[in-house]
Amino acid sequence: MSFKPKVALSNDFLLQLAKLSAKVHTKVMKWAIQFQADPKSPGINYENINGARDPNLKSVRIDGDWRGIVFKPSAGDVYVLLYVDHHDDAYRWAENRKLTINPVTGAMQMLTFESITEQAPEEAHSANVGSAEGTVDASAAEAAPALFAGLEDRELMSLGVPQELLGFVRGAKSFVFEAKLNRQTIRRTIGDVKAWTIEQARVEARRLAVMLDSGQDPREVARLQQAEQEALRQQAKAQALTVGEVWPLYLENGRPKRRDAWKPRYLADLHVMVSPGGVPKKRGAGVTRPGPLYPLLALPLSGVTEDTLKVWFDREAKAGKHQAARALMMFRGFLRWCASQPEYRTLVDREAGQAPAIVQNLPATTRRTDALEAAQVAGWWSGVEQLSNQTASAYLRALLLTGARREEMAALRWADVDFRWRKLTLADKVEKSRTIPLTPYLHHLIASLPRYGEYVFASTGKTGRIVDVRSCHEKALKAAAIEHLTFHGLRRSFSLLGEAAGAPAGAIAQVMGHKPSATAEGYRPRSVDALRPFLERIEAYILDLAQVQFDSTAQPGKLRIAS
Repeated sequence: MSFKPKVALSNDFLLQLAKLSAKVHTKVMKWAIQFQADPKSPGINYENINGARDPNLKSVRIDGDWRGIVFKPSAGDVYVLLYVDHHDDAYRWAENRKLTINPVTGAMQMLTFESITEQAPEEAHSANVGSAEGTVDASAAEAAPALFAGLEDRELMSLGVPQELLGFVRGAKSFVFEAKLNRQTIRRTIGDVKAWTIEQARVEARRLAVMLDSGQDPREVARLQQAEQEALRQQAKAQALTVGEVWPLYLENGRPKRRDAWKPRYLADLHVMVSPGGVPKKRGAGVTRPGPLYPLLALPLSGVTEDTLKVWFDREAKAGKHQAARALMMFRGFLRWCASQPEYRTLVDREAGQAPAIVQNLPATTRRTDALEAAQVAGWWSGVEQLSNQTASAYLRALLLTGARREEMAALRWADVDFRWRKLTLADKVEKSRTIPLTPYLHHLIASLPRYGEYVFASTGKTGRIVDVRSCHEKALKAAAIEHLTFHGLRRSFSLLGEAAGAPAGAIAQVMGHKPSATAEGYRPRSVDALRPFLERIEAYILDLAQVQFDSTAQPGKLRIAS
């Protein structure tokens, strides 16, 4: 059984929060609320802090300048918001701190190591074992019994002493190097007298003295070495970063060109492309196969090359060339996004998916030309009209009468239908939405539908709206003896029939939601009322071909159709 992670707030975080300006305070609070909701969200990128004493302290990006310092447990489900500040200040705060859990009291305790390293030398007895440049102090005499020497570790921890400080509280003795550098006293703890011999301490003291003679501060050298080691660890970690680790970040933070966010259908396709499969099929027996991009998830980013993609594409193309080609196009988008991110830029080859060995094997793009011929309209209309599913019947006729994309019409809500001013507002592929006239027949057709929920073309499925009417359309095509006609073919049919009806190309394009073009007639966006006579002309022409006699004065919702 998995439990929801717990998120605690430290006093330092709350005190720092109170100091922030209103603008930053709002931004930090929004981030903190999202973090509290799900600290394990794949959208949260935990960054290691170079030189930090506690590997469980992580930095989380709030924006370009502000960082949150959090405790991310290596095991367990308790996360802590510790601190928030500008990038460099937040990192400095975290470097010498460590969050521990007292094994006796269970309390969380924050240790600041600057204070620990300063206290240790003062508690040792002096015995000069160094050189003229520096000294090593060690316990050279019998020490008086320490104040807490008689208490067991568990007793000290029950009093609130952190486990890491037990030695200091008991008065543990260490070898300490002390010397002058630029008139400043440098003190470094070499190690516990129980672990180091005096000769070993002298050797270390001489090494530190040589370092001081060259003008180097041993503390700074140690910090640089630690930073270099951490950089090497981060480099090795980056080299091992897999596609599967970065893909969720791409879905959350990436977006298509000139768009604010993914379109829901395309985002769903991206998820399907990397699905592991093994789920029982909704139609037929057996289980689903893994998505085409699933095998790539295990590859390190740095391992995505022309060769690996060629091997992958050839294998996937055996199952379906067109599906493999579409998956490749999606993966190219992922590589482009990675190349735009500073943290991944050096790990990916943006051009790997465009290798000639792959491109030359892509299936040829064939332009679809399926559409209803004028003589087929009556048979198609009759077949659709006789469908037992009246919602599907109305939906298919609406596609032909408006030239709308299938998802645009399927997502139509009652709130998008203005019966008073006779207008429809559709979600648009190019723009956010477009408004077109509600023509007389379509007005009556929509008004005759029962109202089940918010969608015009309602369904009892989980989406609440019509999703897939291919089986219904195939029945209508079979009844009309039409071999093949796609949903996009209906859209193409509207355009061709609109031209035959005498409507201007610009008006047809605007109704269909085509990207504006000035090549045909000089693109001039028309108002809804300016479009109305053209769309009504197209509707009348289609109804005439379908042999439908329609009384536009009839009460909406009560169609009278005679052939």
